Amino acid sequence: MNERNCTRFFELNQQITYFTVLTDRTWYVYSVTPFQQKLKRISKGQLSVVSMLSSSNIYLFVGNDESGEYSQNNLYVWDDLQKGYVLVLKFKNRIQKASISHQKIFVIFEKKLEIYSITTLELVSEFLTFSNPLSVFCYCDDPKDHHLRTIVTLGPKKGTIGIKVEPFSVYTGRNSNNPQPSLEGGSSNGSSDQIKSRGTLKNRNNNSNTQGNERKHISLTGQKKLNKRFGKRSNTNTLIQNVKVCLTGNPFDTVINVDDAEIRTAVLSNCGRFVAVCSVKGTTIKVFSTLTGQLISEKKRGAKRGNICSLAFNRDCNFLVASSLRGTIHVFTLPDVQKAILKDNLVSLNLEKPLFASKSKRADCKGSVSKDHYSKVGFNHLNQIIVILDNGQFYKFQIDLNSSGLILLAKHHFLKLRGLDPQNLKENNNQQIKN
Repeated sequence: MNERNCTRFFELNQQITYFTVLTDRTWYVYSVTPFQQKLKRISKGQLSVVSMLSSSNIYLFVGNDESGEYSQNNLYVWDDLQKGYVLVLKFKNRIQKASISHQKIFVIFEKKLEIYSITTLELVSEFLTFSNPLSVFCYCDDPKDHHLRTIVTLGPKKGTIGIKVEPFSVYTGRNSNNPQPSLEGGSSNGSSDQIKSRGTLKNRNNNSNTQGNERKHISLTGQKKLNKRFGKRSNTNTLIQNVKVCLTGNPFDTVINVDDAEIRTAVLSNCGRFVAVCSVKGTTIKVFSTLTGQLISEKKRGAKRGNICSLAFNRDCNFLVASSLRGTIHVFTLPDVQKAILKDNLVSLNLEKPLFASKSKRADCKGSVSKDHYSKVGFNHLNQIIVILDNGQFYKFQIDLNSSGLILLAKHHFLKLRGLDPQNLKENNNQQIKN
C-alpha cells in the first residue's frame, strides 16, 4: 500500500475541541463541533508526532527520519501564525513521544521522562521509568478551579505507574529546595544537546476560557531577554546553545502496583486527582487516587483478553469511556469516584476504609465502531463521546442510560482512506495493537 494513505499519528487536544492527523508528510487539523477541516500543511521532512497546544496556533512535532534535520531525536515547536519554529530541541536518544502545555514540554524516551520549561528553556524534572515502548503518559496542567498539576507515567518496575502531584503554587518552577539547573556549556547523557530558540511563548488572549472551538493565538515574545542570555542570533535567525543540566533527581510521589502485566494506557481526570489505568490484558480498568494511590473503583471490560486503545473521563468524573481494537466502546458510571469527591472535597482520601459502594461492575453503556483499527476517545463539553480511528473515521455519540446504549449523532470520514491495514501504522501504533 502507498505510504501516503496511512495515518501515522492522530490525537485529540486537551479540550476535545480539535484533533490533529498526520499522514506521511502532510498533517491536518479538524474541529470537533462543527466537524470541519481547519488546516492542511505539508512538512519538509518525515514526522512521527503532531500535537496541538490547547486550542492555539502552536504545535509540537517530532521527527521520523533516521538522520538529518528531521531526525527521530529532534523535537520542534511550530507557530503556524508566523509559519516558523519557536523552539528546536535535539537529543542523543530517539524520542518515543512528546506533548506540550502552556508551561512545559514533556519528552518521553524508552526508559525516561524529561520535562522542560518553555519560559526558561531548562530541564526541570526527569523520571526514570520501566521500558515504555507504548509511550504511556498523561498529565493535567490546567490551573483553573485550583486543579492540581499531575503527571503520570510508567513506574520503575513492570506493571507499575508513577505519579507526581504539585499544587499550582509551584507551577512555574521547581521546588525551592532543589538546586536550579546549570546552563553552562557541555551536554549530559539523555538530556538535550542543543537548544535553538526564536522566543518564548505568551498568550495574547488573557481570557483562559477555551469552551467551544475558539482558537487562541500565541505570540512570540522575550527575544531581547533570550539574546541577552544566550548571545546574538546567527545568520540563520536562530540561537544555538549547548546545555548542561545538573539535576539531583525528582522522584515520584506515589508508585502504584497496578497489575503483574505491562501497562498499556493511562488517563487522568480533568482535575488531576484520579487516574484510570489498564494493562495489556485489557479485561479490567482500575481507577486510583493520585493523592494517595488508593484504589477507588474497578471496572470489567470483559472476560476475554482485549487491546484497549484509549480511556477518557468526562469533565465531572461521573463517566469513564474505553475503546478497543474489537471495535467496542464501553461507558462506565463512576459512583465510587463521586462519593470520594463528596466525602473529602477532593483534598484527601481515607486510606484505612475502602470506598467501594459495589463490586466490580461491567459497562453501563456499549457502542461499536469499525473493528481492527486503533482509536482514541474523549468527552467534549456537551458530554458527548468523540471517537477517531486510524482509518479516517470520526464518530460522535450521546450516552443513553435508559437503553444502555450509545446514540450515534454523527459519522464522518476525515480522510478518504480505503483498505487501511493497521500493520501500516507507524511503529508506535504497531506496538500498541499487539497483544
